[in-house]
Amino acid sequence: MSKVREAGYDGLVGYDEGVKYIAVMSPGQLKDAYENTGAFSTSNDNIRFRQVYHGSPASFGHFDHAFTGTGEGAQAYGWGTYVTEVKGIARKYAAIGIKRGNHITYDGEPLSPVLDNEYYFDEVWRIWKRQLLSSTDVDSLKRNISSVYMDGRTASAYSGRRKAFERQKQELLSDIDAGRIRIEPPRHLYTVEIPEDNGMNYLYWDRPVSTEQQGKIFLQLRKERFFFPEATAEFWSGRSHVWNSGKEFYGFLDYMFMNPDQDTDSQRLASGFLSRAGFTGIDYPAECSTGGRADGARNYVIFSEADLKITAHERFRFIGEKGASRLDRSEGASLRLENLAVAREMEKSGKDAGTIKAATGWERGADSKWRYETADFEYHPAGDLGYSRLLEKQSWHGELENLLDRQIEGETLSEAEWKRFEELTELATGLKEQDALRERIYLDDYVKDDELFQAYPEMKRTRLEFVDLPSADYCGGYLHPDNRIVINIFRTDDVRSVLAHEIQHAIQTMEGFARGSNPGSLKTRWRM
Repeated sequence: MSKVREAGYDGLVGYDEGVKYIAVMSPGQLKDAYENTGAFSTSNDNIRFRQVYHGSPASFGHFDHAFTGTGEGAQAYGWGTYVTEVKGIARKYAAIGIKRGNHITYDGEPLSPVLDNEYYFDEVWRIWKRQLLSSTDVDSLKRNISSVYMDGRTASAYSGRRKAFERQKQELLSDIDAGRIRIEPPRHLYTVEIPEDNGMNYLYWDRPVSTEQQGKIFLQLRKERFFFPEATAEFWSGRSHVWNSGKEFYGFLDYMFMNPDQDTDSQRLASGFLSRAGFTGIDYPAECSTGGRADGARNYVIFSEADLKITAHERFRFIGEKGASRLDRSEGASLRLENLAVAREMEKSGKDAGTIKAATGWERGADSKWRYETADFEYHPAGDLGYSRLLEKQSWHGELENLLDRQIEGETLSEAEWKRFEELTELATGLKEQDALRERIYLDDYVKDDELFQAYPEMKRTRLEFVDLPSADYCGGYLHPDNRIVINIFRTDDVRSVLAHEIQHAIQTMEGFARGSNPGSLKTRWRM
């Protein structure tokens, strides 16, 4: 079982003469499913959990249904938070979604403030700013730029202002092709626990509503005095077609909650009713619109944020061929480069970029260079990772960890063991005091990311400086000649995001990804 745990699994599923069995690593992983309903709570030992994934362009610490419907999904399968058993589907949703337009950059800097700068652009461009920044990919950005126009009352067709406006449009389109303007939406992948299916607490989109589930619904309708006038005798007896599937019943419920005289969100009301009736959410096939997946994977719409617990949060960045090659070598494998070869063959055969990325993890940028998506880093604001590495190198570190773990698990140490634990604790404290005297000036003091430093070893020696400059108009910067990242803490409350942005700049430089010339060149090119 230790090999199974090392491989990243927490149990085994098998079959013996047609009977399914589950082998787990610890008794705490099994919980009684009897009457397994109600709100998600870590203190409720009567609920089992299922691991699923949620992709989003937004970074957050918990789910808030005040924002439901503001994301990328069309809420086609009901109101709630959408999660999936398929990591690839969640990654897809993590890669789309536009909020403030910071996903579009010009020479590595956000395009939005460039459009706001009156020295380069006039108010006509700012009228179109929201439309431009809503673009989700290169093609949509090109379409949006091409579609903008100057009102004839603002400038005649032959005026210098109109000519400059049209020239700017063409130069923006050229800069997209040259890779100076890039679209890289923020990506966040969340691992989430939701209540396990006990046969009663999920409405199955593609299956009949069971008699037991109908009973729960009738009970709640009676409790809330909902006696829909349109409901027939067949409905109340369970013989109506609306019970043929969760899809039909949810559609019926949605219709019943519609109010043409008021601006009501009928889907939200339908999901709220089902939640009060004891339903956790809706269960529907992954890739339902195309007939479902061969592996039978499912997606879920969860009605209450209380039933969603984030257990892991991954961010993403791009590396290039150099970094991928070093990673493969460090792991004694060739998976990434083999996938790159597959990506090239798929491109030759005419496959679209989305299909190629979904299959291989690789995508070609506007500069024609290939990019591979990897999980982002873990940030330690105290800069104490040097101490952690120093501690792990000590011959007695494993012994200290073992004694500490045993106490955490409730075991009482013997007198000799306790004395040894105190000795080791003093040694560890001494190391920490020693490390506190060291100047924390390198990236790997603050960033825990084995993949990053294996792909780009020179970044271990990247200097990281924090400055407090009210007069400066930047949040951060990467200075390649000095191998240095500077963070202006006066201009940002989110140091981690700025650091991630500058690390991506460093990778762009090392890989030769297009960033174009200094943005100062805009002064001569864009002045009206």
